[in-house]
Amino acid sequence: IAALVIIDGTPVTRELTASAVDDTNTNSYSFASQNLGTETTDRVMAVIVELTGGVATATLDSVSIGGVTATRAIACGASGGFKEIWYTPRTDQGGPTGSSGTVAVSATSTPACLNCAIELYAIKGAASAVPSDARADTSAPLSVSLNVPAAGAAIAGARGAGTPGNATWTGLTEDVDAAVDGGATKSTSASAE
Repeated sequence: IAALVIIDGTPVTRELTASAVDDTNTNSYSFASQNLGTETTDRVMAVIVELTGGVATATLDSVSIGGVTATRAIACGASGGFKEIWYTPRTDQGGPTGSSGTVAVSATSTPACLNCAIELYAIKGAASAVPSDARADTSAPLSVSLNVPAAGAAIAGARGAGTPGNATWTGLTEDVDAAVDGGATKSTSASAE
């Protein structure tokens, strides 16, 4: 599963500020005191969420970053496994303030979800928080093609299940390659500007 977002600006920068894994069986995950990076008026926070539901009909319902409700940029999932990108408004338009905050993820699944992982990015320089493009793919091998604008940036995430090996990215710089649920699932993200 892969998701990709491109945001236009002059110029846009991106920084991985935090990543975390929680292997608890629950439908409510709270990743406290996550690094949001340095606050600027044009900062947009984006989080790539990996979630493994306890049943194929599980849903990823909501995400907040630093107490601010995030908007889903792209959903990509199959059989109760998700990799999604969510984002907040710019700081000067009601986005999270400060240099740290909680990332909260809520889902619906009976039985409860098996795990959750996050990769958190601070994106700066974007005129708008709304992504200019977003794509997803569930084929094997995963493949998404987009051109990153000269002044833009991209973030992407993928997950694999069944004790996958390490991820290999082409055209993006790998930021995270984390084992989830004892290595039964892999959560990875990458970015470019």
